[in-house]
Amino acid sequence: MEKREPLGKRFLRLVPMVVTIGLVIWVLGTDRDLTVEALLSHAPENQLLAALLLLLLYAVKSLSVLLPLALFEVAATLLFPLPAALAVNMAGVAVACSVPFFTARLSTGQSVERLIKKHPKLHALRDFRVGNDFIYSFLVRVVGLFSCDIVSMYMGASGLRYWPYVLGSVLGFAPQTICFTLMGDAIREPGSPQFLISLAVMATTTAAAVAAYGLWRRRRGAGP
Repeated sequence: MEKREPLGKRFLRLVPMVVTIGLVIWVLGTDRDLTVEALLSHAPENQLLAALLLLLLYAVKSLSVLLPLALFEVAATLLFPLPAALAVNMAGVAVACSVPFFTARLSTGQSVERLIKKHPKLHALRDFRVGNDFIYSFLVRVVGLFSCDIVSMYMGASGLRYWPYVLGSVLGFAPQTICFTLMGDAIREPGSPQFLISLAVMATTTAAAVAAYGLWRRRRGAGP
């Protein structure tokens, strides 16, 4: 007889979905298009509540490919001073990496084999397995060639330890998060040194990561 999933796990597995549906209904009920201006117009005046709203929206992003992280990273710089905006964005990245991770971890039907069958490119993640959970998560995020949400689900289903995983992921995303936050802070002056240097650093980091990944694959005989 097949063992039934514990009620507590079934409930926890539904929490991200319920939160997402509730927030999507709220967004659709307030604005047809979710933009930086829409976020700013509906953000509470209380900065703590505004930060909590952004973190909830990061959770929505983690379950929807339609919402770019850059949207929230820019909005944070218009809601908070730069240091606070950076802190909120780093916390938001941790949330965005955590929700799919636990969704897959708590789902008995979400196995590594099933994910790879649905997304064949995930075979590369299995081949890329290097170091401990922290180093592995960090390197995968720095390379950034795979969807953030799919990678999070894969790692949750793979049984990675949560804290090394989330710390590695946040640090791996840090160059992108810092650059987008700085660019958002200078968005009203796109010709300013802060904006242009941040854009150049982000482009250089991405190109270097992609080149390093390509070199690693060639050395392993996987081809370009």
